[in-house]
Amino acid sequence: MLPYNSTKSASWEVKARAHKCSETGEDFEEGEILMSRLRTEQGGLVREDYKKSCWNKEKQGESLFYWKTQYRSPPPKKEAAFKEENAEETLRQLVEEKDESAVNTIFLLAVMLERKRIFIERGVQRDAEGRQIRIYEHKESGETFLIPDPELTLDQIDEVQMEVALKLGWIKAEGEEEKGEEEEAVAAQLHVLFLSTGNACRSQMAEAWARSLKSDVITAYSAGVDVQKIYPQTLNAMAEVDLDLQEHSVQHITDFKQTQIDVVITLCDHAHETCPWFPENAKVVHVGFEDPRHLANTVAEAGGSEEEQFEFYRIVRDDIRRFVEGLPDNLPEA
Repeated sequence: MLPYNSTKSASWEVKARAHKCSETGEDFEEGEILMSRLRTEQGGLVREDYKKSCWNKEKQGESLFYWKTQYRSPPPKKEAAFKEENAEETLRQLVEEKDESAVNTIFLLAVMLERKRIFIERGVQRDAEGRQIRIYEHKESGETFLIPDPELTLDQIDEVQMEVALKLGWIKAEGEEEKGEEEEAVAAQLHVLFLSTGNACRSQMAEAWARSLKSDVITAYSAGVDVQKIYPQTLNAMAEVDLDLQEHSVQHITDFKQTQIDVVITLCDHAHETCPWFPENAKVVHVGFEDPRHLANTVAEAGGSEEEQFEFYRIVRDDIRRFVEGLPDNLPEA
């Protein structure tokens, strides 16, 4: 791909996701899968978003970058948790100011947001000055952020990271750490085991979401009552949301006899009714989710495509995420 023409300041941009198809003008629906692309125009980058029915090889060939994403209505504006010290708010301010002296800080903040799964990296490109530009998409708003990569050495990264963390109050200077509070926070975490029949899909998804979204309050595990290999569709569905389950293993409920478990959440009727053993003193609650494999097989028998079958894994994945996001406050009574 050829680098686009730009001045340095033009490389620092945020590209908002459209609410209508760039070709038909039709509104996107909540949760709709769409195609987004970046292309060059008059020395800069233009973002366009299309309904899948409008996407074709010609548009793909004209793109500098393209990717599949999901439309979500703009989230309500939240007050920054730390006001000016908030990572995302700080990054937005610095990008808007386009201060070249802040390039290291901007890059580090973007990397932090990627690790927190707020940003998704969509590609890398060099601008007219030869600088490497990383293209990030905001997971919730769909905005595209063009972030210069200063290509720091490991030593420089450590130094900048320390400066930023101290400046924003995320860490305390040496000798000021309050280890007691940190140890208490870990001890206070809720130990949750998600249980399904095979530990091949729903419980794996739930564990992954809990580890990603709730690691500050929950220690998550998953197991089955009749374990199977993790379904390839499970791996692919979670990879779409940047959660890698390749290293996950399947476990039987009895593997946790020596593990502290506070709550067992059964995700399917079969596991709830046939589980041979529940941890002593653990609260057991049932929150059932549809079996995507059963739904996919039903569609396959009716002649449905692989994409139509796979859509059920996406639906269940997203349903489980919404449940996990509410934990532990949304736990039903046992």
